[in-house]
Order: sequence, then C-alpha cells, then structure tokens
Amino acid sequence: MSSFQPFNPRLMIFIDGGYLRKALNDKYGNDHFNIHNLADACVDFFTDARSSRIIQRIYYFDGEVLDKTLPRYVEDKRFHDELRKYSFVEIITGDLIQTPDGWRQKGVDLLIGINMLTKAFLDHYDCAILVAGDRDFKQLVTTIKNQTGKRVYGVYLFEDIPEDFKTTYDDAHMIDDAVRLGIV
Repeated sequence: MSSFQPFNPRLMIFIDGGYLRKALNDKYGNDHFNIHNLADACVDFFTDARSSRIIQRIYYFDGEVLDKTLPRYVEDKRFHDELRKYSFVEIITGDLIQTPDGWRQKGVDLLIGINMLTKAFLDHYDCAILVAGDRDFKQLVTTIKNQTGKRVYGVYLFEDIPEDFKTTYDDAHMIDDAVRLGIV
C-alpha cells in the first residue's frame, strides 16, 4: 500500500480591491467584476491550487469613505454589499480619503498584511493567492514563505510587475484579458 497522499491545499485569496478596481477601470472604463470568476481564474493559474479547488475564503480589501453623506460612500457601499452576497467572501475595509490627486486608500495594505500573516501562522491555509501589483507586499510574501512554509502565488493585471517582485512569489501570473476569463 502506498503512503503517497495527494496534496489538497486549503486556499485563501486576498484581493487588493483598490488595485483591482483601478486596473479594470483604466483598461475597460468600468470597475465592476465577477468575484467568483476572478477566483476561478486565479486558481486555474496554479497547479497546486487547481488540484483542490477548495477555497476556504476570499478576502476583499478596499477603502471606505468615512463621510456617509458623500455620493462615493453610497456607491462603494452598494458595491461592497453586492460582493457580500457571494459565498465565502469577506469584505475588510480601511479608509478612503480624498486628496488633491483623487481618492487614496489608507491602511488597506497593512490590513492585507496583517490578515495574510496571521492566517498563515494560525494555519488557516496552505496556499495563498494575492491579487495585487504593489511591491510593498514583497517582504510580506517572503516572510510568509520563509517563516511558515506556506505557498504564496501572485496574480497581477495587464502590466508586468518588476522581476524581483514577481520572483518573490512561488509563482506569478498576469491576467491580460479579463473579458475572456469572464471577470468583467
């Protein structure tokens, strides 16, 4: 009798919502997307993940306008409420503030880092997929891999990311056509 046991990883997907929505809006003029199709595309990119397809949870991180009287608050609340209707999706928000250059997230990258690292050390997942293009996550990815032995995969959109950031992941994949994948 063989002692070989197939690896059926527990997956979690962590999405930088500000990055995702900006990339989609820049390319397609629309920032709405199907989160389950995005998750399926992410899982299909990586062999280890594909073998299981058991997604423990999808964490969507975004900024939230603090002033409830602003139209942006109403728009974003409606958008987040739509995402909450999907199974296994958690919305975690930092602040969204208006600057002279437009809207900026505050504290969202930190929330992603705290959640990915905590869940890795608590052994909530075997593999993480991070949808982000921010090289600020490079040390986070390295720490999770080296300190917990977890696998961390990266997904980024439309434009290449720096090679040193890409090679930090166990594997990384670019989404170049969100329409073909049914994401938008």
